Amino acid sequence: MLTDADIFTRIWKQPRLVFTYLSEFEYDRYTYVFLFIAAATTSLELAIANDLNKGMTFSFIIVISIIAGGIFWTLIFYTFAALACRIGEWFGGQATTISIVRVMAYGMLPIIMASLFTILKIVLFDIDLFREDFSVRNYAPGLSAFYVISSLSQLALAVSSIYLIVIGTSQLQQMPIGVAILNLILPALILAVALAIIVVPFL
Repeated sequence: MLTDADIFTRIWKQPRLVFTYLSEFEYDRYTYVFLFIAAATTSLELAIANDLNKGMTFSFIIVISIIAGGIFWTLIFYTFAALACRIGEWFGGQATTISIVRVMAYGMLPIIMASLFTILKIVLFDIDLFREDFSVRNYAPGLSAFYVISSLSQLALAVSSIYLIVIGTSQLQQMPIGVAILNLILPALILAVALAIIVVPFL
């Protein structure tokens, strides 16, 4: 049996052990909380990257990103898991959609940690962070350094999440790493094409 503390600490060094435990005991205590936090964080980062401030107030940007964006990306994650489940069957996998959602939720623990950097950047730079002309060179050296370090840390944590999700999928589906990566890339491509077909006509 693993405690919550065991899960949060050992997932970094023994991810296969942790994902095996989560799967065998269908441990979903934090699955949906983690999934939504990761979805909201993704939404906020996209709002920052796409300069969402188009005459909107700061509070409106935050609320719409967290609530609407969080719900939207949670649905996208679920759709991704369902596609991964079906595609995984082609490679001999027998995982269910919810089991893949569980792997994604706990695998995105590094992204959840990265949300702290997102919050700090929003607090420090306010609505300017969402402006098209935002530049850290307009701020004091300390703030500029923090922005660069936090962004690099977020990138490293995002890569860690990808690594954990690949390992978790490999363990769950009983697949080699290469096949597990393919099992994740194919649904991502399908979703990307589907979203492009829906979004492009409105641009």
